[in-house]
Amino acid sequence: MSEVTENISEQTQTQTQTQDEKATMIEVPLDLLSNLRNIIEVVNSRGFTWKTEELLPVGLIVKQSDDILEKYKKEDEKTPSN
Repeated sequence: MSEVTENISEQTQTQTQTQDEKATMIEVPLDLLSNLRNIIEVVNSRGFTWKTEELLPVGLIVKQSDDILEKYKKEDEKTPSN
């Protein structure tokens, strides 16, 4: 059991280091990001069984997507309509 925990901890640390090292930025439409996030939600709700090692990466994608979408949603609400 502790071996599994250590493996997940090592994988998390490696992924974090990789993300920090490769912070390449690109522009994508918010609709695309929202659609991809919704696809993950649909797949998850239809009973897809994630492997243990997939849970963290998928969860990170959902969290990062939600954070970005929320940030731009708040900015949209602050911007007055013409």
